[in-house]
Amino acid sequence: MVSIIRNSDYLNLCKIHKNQFLLITDDASVKIKFLSCTVFLLYLVLSSFSTAMDLSDTWEWVKILESSNTPPDARLAVLPDEGILVISENEGEIRIVNYKSDGELVWKTETSDFGQCKLLQAQFNPANETLVVLIERKNRSNTNHESNFSSIFLKFDKMGNLLQNIPLNDTQDDFPEGGQQNIKVAAFCSQDQNYIVSYSYEPDQDSISRVDILQLDNRFKKITSTSLSCEGFLQINDLISDTSNSIYFCGSFSSKLIAENDTLNTTHYHDTNLFYGKLDSGKISWIKQAGSRGVIRFDEFQNESAVKLLLLPDGNLLIGGEIEGASYFEGKQHARSLQTDYFYAIITPEGRLVTLKIEPLKYHQNLLEMTHDPFSGTHSFLVNEIADEGSEILLDLSVPSLYIYSPENEMIFSQRMNIIADKVHIDDLKPLNGGLIVAGTYKNGGIFGNQIFANSGNYDLFIAKADIMPFILRVRPKSDKQRENIE
Repeated sequence: MVSIIRNSDYLNLCKIHKNQFLLITDDASVKIKFLSCTVFLLYLVLSSFSTAMDLSDTWEWVKILESSNTPPDARLAVLPDEGILVISENEGEIRIVNYKSDGELVWKTETSDFGQCKLLQAQFNPANETLVVLIERKNRSNTNHESNFSSIFLKFDKMGNLLQNIPLNDTQDDFPEGGQQNIKVAAFCSQDQNYIVSYSYEPDQDSISRVDILQLDNRFKKITSTSLSCEGFLQINDLISDTSNSIYFCGSFSSKLIAENDTLNTTHYHDTNLFYGKLDSGKISWIKQAGSRGVIRFDEFQNESAVKLLLLPDGNLLIGGEIEGASYFEGKQHARSLQTDYFYAIITPEGRLVTLKIEPLKYHQNLLEMTHDPFSGTHSFLVNEIADEGSEILLDLSVPSLYIYSPENEMIFSQRMNIIADKVHIDDLKPLNGGLIVAGTYKNGGIFGNQIFANSGNYDLFIAKADIMPFILRVRPKSDKQRENIE
């Protein structure tokens, strides 16, 4: 038996059978089934701390979609009628589930026979009411029996019926030989029904990396192609287009990046800096770099990178990512930290820095997702915190924290999400009706605020809606016009 004093209440946790526990309080006894002891004790520890803004009552609804031996991938798409599509992949099957904003199930479909694959992106096109899904499928070469990957666009109608299955690989004239045959990032150009993708190549014999940014028509045929090359590491992390069909991109590089007539250099060969830029008609309008000028340890925690892009209603660009050390944007040092911190920046279409927010916290930070809510004008960020090896950790840092900023770029909410479970992983985040829709997976049973879900023994895919509007409404914008706020 374990006894804990929580908010002046005496709690006793007794194990009465395998994976069954009895919670005894002053007022009642509650049998909790199929929760691991670790998960339940974590629940008690977390709930013993009172916060000014508690997330325990913010979960409007939670749905468990499926269970599997391996964690399924999931993406979200918000429909014009404020419905939600949940797109997931598990063992070669693509599942699409449609919910209303109140969590009511509308329909669900399943398409199989895609083999070993990974779900990368999903976007809904309201103009022709189609859903476009990008997957990466693992193949086996017939010549040398080495594994390789091919990228496939899947187009579905609004009811989840498969319309087109379009493999994109280097057998097509539009994709030159030598590519890795995998497209990691894609975006939809809503104005002319086109698509943009980044197509990466293996480093050549001189260790030169190359990435092409391709614009494709609605039949996925090439319109324009722009090449970036680098003498070190090179990666495009996100692409987006605006209403004039300009294309914005961001990523990270090391050593020397060449983009048409522009060259970017890091201070040392193994430094990793972030970059962001703009394309018009396939030509680079501008490209910029940011990051530290010190030595960056080249490991999973300390790569500097711009990882997410969002187009704001006023036409400006929101960039989010991770940065470390003495952080330079537009040649000016803005912050200094001994760890990796998440940041966001607001950039004008001309590339001018308007706002920069860097949040040095206790642990290394990894930006998972970010979103902008046009209703409230707020920005939301899901961030994982990663402790240095040997650090003393009291709580499970795999559960991400949620940070919300006002239109004036002031933090108005910061708290670890109230999900109590093992191996929590968030796949996607979207705004909806003054709330947030979250999709992800967990294992060994889960507790979402006051809602308890049994342990299936597998990874469970969930979708949940959090009502954060009461917290947002506590803060009023100081002006109708967003002030320039570089910190």
